[in-house]
Amino acid sequence: MKRTLAISIVIAFCIVAALVIYLRLTAPAGIGARVASADDREYFTAVHSLLKSAEQSVDVILYQSRFYFHYPASKSNAMISDLIDASERGARVRVVIERAGWNLDNTEENRDVAQVLDRSGVEVYFDPPGTTSHAKLVIVDGRYVIVGSTNWSHYALDSNNEANVVMDSEGVAGAFTRYFEGIVEVSDRGYTSPLEPIPAEEFLESSGRYVLIRDECDSASYDPDSHTGYIYFDGLKAAVRERPLEEILVLEPLFFTEAPGETVRVLGRINLEGDVDLDALDVESKGTPEAITVALEREKEDLETAEFEEASLEWLDGAKVKPIPNRLYAPELKKLIDSATDRIWIAMADARYYDSTPRTAGKTKEPGEIPSLTNMVLGELVEAAVDGIDVRLVCDMGWRGSAPPDRVTFMRKLEAAGGKVYADSRDVTTHAKMAIVDDAFVVVGSTNWSYHALEENNESAVIVQSAELNEHYAAYIQALIEAGTPFEQ
Repeated sequence: MKRTLAISIVIAFCIVAALVIYLRLTAPAGIGARVASADDREYFTAVHSLLKSAEQSVDVILYQSRFYFHYPASKSNAMISDLIDASERGARVRVVIERAGWNLDNTEENRDVAQVLDRSGVEVYFDPPGTTSHAKLVIVDGRYVIVGSTNWSHYALDSNNEANVVMDSEGVAGAFTRYFEGIVEVSDRGYTSPLEPIPAEEFLESSGRYVLIRDECDSASYDPDSHTGYIYFDGLKAAVRERPLEEILVLEPLFFTEAPGETVRVLGRINLEGDVDLDALDVESKGTPEAITVALEREKEDLETAEFEEASLEWLDGAKVKPIPNRLYAPELKKLIDSATDRIWIAMADARYYDSTPRTAGKTKEPGEIPSLTNMVLGELVEAAVDGIDVRLVCDMGWRGSAPPDRVTFMRKLEAAGGKVYADSRDVTTHAKMAIVDDAFVVVGSTNWSYHALEENNESAVIVQSAELNEHYAAYIQALIEAGTPFEQ
């Protein structure tokens, strides 16, 4: 009897020990924190409130920041003003801003905002041209951290489905501050164009060039017979072919005589009907930063009296947070999926399966390597679905309802394995990048499930262990599913 009891105790001990080891291997080690969701329109109220109360420091990574002349006291304008105000109060404010040759329009608009911030005492850093800083990160007073999917732009702040989490933890803030400092070390304090500036006069000898202009045109018309749009800009007539009217203009040489000394930046070249033309050029508007500064001064009183909603964060105590920026994301996500026993629900702006590594990849794969880590993620989800775990994915399909082929393939393969796959509503862009696992874990951040996001970009994300936050995002994903439709393509 005693021997049987002893054997039973030993077996029970081994089972408990094995369970402890399993949990240590599968559950992410976390930093204690209070956490709160700040989704959709709540992001602005949370960030605006924290920036207004900042006393010592503010560190921010911005992929996209916009100032809107035609929408005074807009939310994006207000947050730009908040950074300046924090600096003027004596807080050290540092901003890393995205700069890339592949997305020149975003780079140029970011630069306009960066110059205004720099002139107002904010420390501005431009990330390396060869690295896309897609992170959306805010750290305030070495205590509060916000990560998620929201850019500082109109659609992100006022329209999109966006998922973000706010964390109150010096430990989490310390981890992300070290991450921030690492990016600052390889960034530039001053701006250098990612593309070679060329005097405008060099382009006056040939015709049929595409020129990218941000300014508003006086009027526009379209001739269906010639498939040509005509735009009237400052008294000049411009013909537009093969591109949306609001994006690309083909300007007469007279334009350049009206802007002496301006420079033109070459974005790339295309073959159009057998002729090689410039795909896009940018004519720098030198007065934009000064105009933003003047507009901000004019808006200051309006921003102070603007009736923005007050932040009402519902703090959840006892959470554990594991930061998973950049290359930490994929292996930690894999471990979490492997540990799932009940459900994996996902809301993702972009999820892709690749037959081959994208031609835009910045690194060379070794023979036998999978084309992308997203293929590995899909494989883990397929295995989970086959094993009977409740796998659900709602993905953005674009306003036309037609997603890129790589995304469609990802969705088809998951659906074929038994996953429940949904297309989001066409009425709203789903820009969130988040998932829940079982009833305890949440993954949220800026990281799409694409090659560049998992393998090359600067991205900020976290795993949060919190049953209450998990329950919140289960309801969030379910609402997206109900607003969308079952995937059919």
